[in-house]
Amino acid sequence: MQRHVARDPTEESAMDEYTWSPFAEVWHRNVMCFSRSPLVRRSDRLEAGARLAALIFALVLIAPVAAFGTSVYDQQRQALARQSVEWHTVDATALENSSVISRIGAVDFRSHVSWRAGGSDHSAWFVGPQNLKSGDRTSVWVNSRGEYVGPPQTRDEVSAAAFGAAAMMWLGFTGSLYLAVQVLRWWLDRKRHAGWAAEWHELDRDGGGRKDRYRK
Repeated sequence: MQRHVARDPTEESAMDEYTWSPFAEVWHRNVMCFSRSPLVRRSDRLEAGARLAALIFALVLIAPVAAFGTSVYDQQRQALARQSVEWHTVDATALENSSVISRIGAVDFRSHVSWRAGGSDHSAWFVGPQNLKSGDRTSVWVNSRGEYVGPPQTRDEVSAAAFGAAAMMWLGFTGSLYLAVQVLRWWLDRKRHAGWAAEWHELDRDGGGRKDRYRK
């Protein structure tokens, strides 16, 4: 006579719904290359080792990328210092009415103006917040030759440009590492699936399935 032990349905549900925490899952997947468990395949160790190496390399890259961002910031500050010396504003006159340029969350105006600097006449189109009518007076930024250059950068813009350059470089490197790991994972998955197919074919040589194979 068989005895049937009743199981608590709440306990069974809790066991079925158990999931790894994100930190534990990341830790487990990345240190699998050091495991000596016989259940861990060589391909699993190779994939985990590549993932761990990519993660370490991405962290190591932070220092040189930060140095690159600092060099960009220094170059931009030097350019800003030259701009503050060489660039200046001159009075200009609108040659025609400004046209509206719509952007997401803002509206700017494209204006055609002319001015005289360095003993010659100049004209240019520029985009700004001013809605000029023909004949209106305004000011434009020009260099030492009287050519239109636009307003110089602010310190906040210089900092944002340096940070953006460093971030784009780091994201480019880490994106390449991620792509390389994904390609390796795809290649290993193909080999694993091929191995599973070969093992199943060996187990079921007569094509009758496992049940028929072990039937006496």
